[in-house]
Amino acid sequence: MVRTKAIEEELPDIMAYWNTRGVRVNVRPLENRARREIAATGLNPKTWKPFSFCNRLFEQAYILYNGGVILCCVDWERTTILGNLREQSLKEVWNSPGFLEIRRRYLAENLKGLLCQKCLTI
Repeated sequence: MVRTKAIEEELPDIMAYWNTRGVRVNVRPLENRARREIAATGLNPKTWKPFSFCNRLFEQAYILYNGGVILCCVDWERTTILGNLREQSLKEVWNSPGFLEIRRRYLAENLKGLLCQKCLTI
């Protein structure tokens, strides 16, 4: 579930409802630093702060319903598709030359043209 101002007051009731049914509720903050228009909606209960470092490239994988592996959870437009699990293993995508190059560029602070540039410069 995504925490927004629209559900903030009802969140305890929502969680209690699902918990009584044996469903674990995971509430995540609204997150899309790469699209400034999202911040302008006022839906986020907290103010976004720019990242100084992002570990997502090194620790997390984002897999779409169709098997596509995208760069990041804020890549809603699917601008950076790294591979597809219907055609490759996760290990192959994770260690692919393209993904490794993106990580190298990130560590070298060469973000021009990468989605990462938007999150670190908001």
